[in-house]
Amino acid sequence: MKSLEPHINVVRLLGCCTEKEPIFVILEYVNKGKLQTYLRNSRAEKHYGNTHGKSNILTSGDLTSFMYQVARGMDFLSSRGIIHRDLAARNILITDEHTCKVADFGFARDVVTSKIYERKSEGKLPIR
Repeated sequence: MKSLEPHINVVRLLGCCTEKEPIFVILEYVNKGKLQTYLRNSRAEKHYGNTHGKSNILTSGDLTSFMYQVARGMDFLSSRGIIHRDLAARNILITDEHTCKVADFGFARDVVTSKIYERKSEGKLPIR
């Protein structure tokens, strides 16, 4: 993240401390929080299971804009050789102005240096 120039649809790294454990990172504050929570809170009716009520504040245009902004953020990361590996609404942050920002780079990998992308661990991956 240190080597990335700012992009409107990617959360910015403001600082970090990596000299000793624990490692600390300072990221820009994105006031509306996770897109997942924002979408759930926008529902007019609360449902159970996989059914969803219509939104009382968001339009289909808003949702399309969110999707486009996330795609722009991912395109930016991809063009810089970054593979995110955990894209989900819980890892997208949203501002008051409805700007979506890709966040949570815990599983991200830089494939520019090695030019190879392969899984090296036997641990579980988050697949939904």
